[in-house]
Parts: sequence; structure tokens; C-alpha cells
Amino acid sequence: MIRTVAIQKKGIFVDGKIKFFPSQSEQFLNDYYLMLEINYPKFYKMDPLAKLGILAQEAMVKDHNPFDGIEDDSLSLIFSNRSSSFDSDEKFMYSYSTLKSPSPSLFVYTLPNIMMGELCIKNKWYGENTFFIRPKIDFSFLLEQAKIQFEKGAKHCLCAWIEFKNNQVDCFMFYLDKGKNIENYKDFLNLQYKLATQ
Repeated sequence: MIRTVAIQKKGIFVDGKIKFFPSQSEQFLNDYYLMLEINYPKFYKMDPLAKLGILAQEAMVKDHNPFDGIEDDSLSLIFSNRSSSFDSDEKFMYSYSTLKSPSPSLFVYTLPNIMMGELCIKNKWYGENTFFIRPKIDFSFLLEQAKIQFEKGAKHCLCAWIEFKNNQVDCFMFYLDKGKNIENYKDFLNLQYKLATQ
């Protein structure tokens, strides 16, 4: 089984089909939260990367929840992006160097893997998770990492490319079950990504 979610400024796509249309607001992540009818007040305190992780996962379960019934330690998370936690890093540096008042609420998000921590806390997932900094989205790499996790005993993987910099968003998340020849999903994932970004 494989499911995909893409979040772009032009909308939210689930399995290659647009489900939620774009917000014209600078607060478009908050608008997507309202569109998805999520009830998770902590969302508003998160940085953009964590918000994107929550939004993508919630969009994935909106009509059908692939996580139903899975054991809480059988899911591995494999995430990647290009700019790490750039947005939060800049805001924290501003609070430190300009305002002379370093913000603990910003500092906590100056690591990109905090996004995965937020997802694990919200969903009570206890499996292994890894975050990679890569120059661009690379489905061959993500699928290879998923294969490694399956060989180590994971039964499910949630993979994502989540990039947020200068208010530009590029988010693509996919879920897959353990199976043979998962590398064959590469062309399918490339097509799903193109449908959302072109």
C-alpha cells in the first residue's frame, strides 16, 4: 500500500488529486489547518516545518487512515529537505542578536528533526526516525532508506521531503507498507510529485 500527500501554495493534493484549494493569505498554513478541520491547538505554536508535517499527515488520514491498527513501534519516519530549519534559525538569530532576548520557543525548532518529534508525540509513534539534508528531493534515496528500515524490522515507513524557506513551501509525504521491490515506486512517486508542482 502506498499513499501520497503534496502541500504546495497551489493546494493540497492527496494521491495525485487536489483536495484543498490554495489560500491567498500569507498565513496559508493556518488556513490549511482550518480547511482540514484539525483540532490540535498546539499547531499554532509550531514552526512552519512542524506545521507542514502535521498538515501532510492529517491530509493523508482525512478520508482513509493508513495508520489504523499499526503497532506504535512498527513505523519508521524518514524525512529530508535542503534548508534544514532555516526559517526558525533566522528568527532565533534575530531574537538573539537584534532583540537581545533569545527566544526558547524558537530555539526548540532550530533542528529540523523536531518536526518528526512533533508527529511522534501527536500520534504516539515510537519507531526509529531519521532526517537527512539533501540538495533536492530524491525518491531513489528515500526508498533505499525505507528498504533499510524494513530490513531492520520496520513494517511501515512514512517518508517526506519538507522544505520551507522564505515563505516558499515544497512538501511531499508518502506512506508505504513493507513489501518486495519497493524501488519500483520511484516512477509513481515522481509522477505524483509532478502533478502537484507543475
